[in-house]
Amino acid sequence: MLSLYRYSYDNDNLIAKILSVCAANCIACYIPNGNFDDWIYSGRDGSISFVKHIDRDERFEFV
Repeated sequence: MLSLYRYSYDNDNLIAKILSVCAANCIACYIPNGNFDDWIYSGRDGSISFVKHIDRDERFEFV
């Protein structure tokens, strides 16, 4: 059984933890960063990029 708990966690620490797990396990991941359009991309190789989300012709793209 899965138990979920609600508690506060510093946003910067949470992002750092997600990026660390992604890099250690070669996981590509987009993480929201600040407002709706800003994201952090963690590549499978551990690279980190700051990208923007755009809605183009009913497709979502990151640039």
